[in-house]
Amino acid sequence: MISKYIDFISECRSVTVAIPALNPAVDACHLPFIKDESGNFYILTSQIASHYKSLAKSKEVSLMFVSGNMSKFGVEFSLERCKINCQVRLAESVRRNDILMGFRARYGEIIDTLSKFEDFNLFQLRPKTGVFIRGFGQAYKILEGDQIPSERIIGPGHKNQSK
Repeated sequence: MISKYIDFISECRSVTVAIPALNPAVDACHLPFIKDESGNFYILTSQIASHYKSLAKSKEVSLMFVSGNMSKFGVEFSLERCKINCQVRLAESVRRNDILMGFRARYGEIIDTLSKFEDFNLFQLRPKTGVFIRGFGQAYKILEGDQIPSERIIGPGHKNQSK
């Protein structure tokens, strides 16, 4: 399961970020990301973007990685996916060049252009908890401090409605 999770995150080219906000109550955006050797995620976004203020004020966000591959059931809502709750903060300026090199390696020369604009900032997202879902009945917990699925979620199972 460990290699499936690592491969899944590596294959995702962007992430959807859900951010607590005031108005609207929740904001969401779709952003480029990288993951460092410590398991932290980094996103790059502009201060001009509508979600920036919410992101800058938030202490926590939720990340959603979604695969384009449907499960064996062939329905859209059974896509392989991973949701991770993270602490958020502006990234350290001392590591900015190293982080941007990671973005450039992943996304190409467009990062050189974006990083020259003063309004673009990097945020560090430190994983806390989450779930990796491979399909129906295949959900795995991601525990705090452990970015690797370690425990399968097993419930009572689905029951037919009585008529």
